[in-house]
Amino acid sequence: MMLEYLFGNPVIKKVLFYLYVHQKCYPSQLKETFQTPLYSFQQALSRLEGGVISHKEGTRLFISLSVFLKSLSGPCSL
Repeated sequence: MMLEYLFGNPVIKKVLFYLYVHQKCYPSQLKETFQTPLYSFQQALSRLEGGVISHKEGTRLFISLSVFLKSLSGPCSL
């Protein structure tokens, strides 16, 4: 419950934990793993777009924790 409060909702929590373990994925993999409608992940990922954790590879949305980590260490790194 505490992490859901921190992340904003339970779906974002699932996405970030999945990425912590697997480093990258496609939304369809999240759908299969958590048996949750794809639309739920699409909505959650739209909140995290803009290079935070997702980007397009061709026509498919690709999710990567490394993109997120690069954005954290970007212009504010010491």
